Amino acid sequence: MTRIFALALAGLCVTAAPALAQEDKRLNSREIQAALTGTTATLDGTMAEYHAEDGVAIIRDREDGKTVIRVGTWKAKRDTVCYKYVDQPGEEYCWRVFRMADGATILWGTENQIIIEVNLAKGDTTNLERRISPELRAQAAALR
Repeated sequence: MTRIFALALAGLCVTAAPALAQEDKRLNSREIQAALTGTTATLDGTMAEYHAEDGVAIIRDREDGKTVIRVGTWKAKRDTVCYKYVDQPGEEYCWRVFRMADGATILWGTENQIIIEVNLAKGDTTNLERRISPELRAQAAALR
């Protein structure tokens, strides 16, 4: 009986998922700016990105088993969040941003697809500011 209940509950969760997705809200530029300013976005403990109030973005990620710190800028633009990084100054990466019904989780996506789901916390929760030099921060600010 318990097993049947668990299977029924799992089936209910699968069928309820599309209804929950409908509660997600795509954010406009003003909402993106308000949601991300001064926050750290984290993904499963492997990635963290601090969105400084002055538009500097500092990301900690794992590449080839090593921790990598990248610095650049972020800004809300045309109802997306756009990033440029010092090590790729000619590239700009823009994502649509959605707020899930729980209000704490943000989804980055392209036209019709959710790419990454992150949690937001106020402040530089992973102390990324301390991990970069003033010179590198100035290079990032110059990208704006």
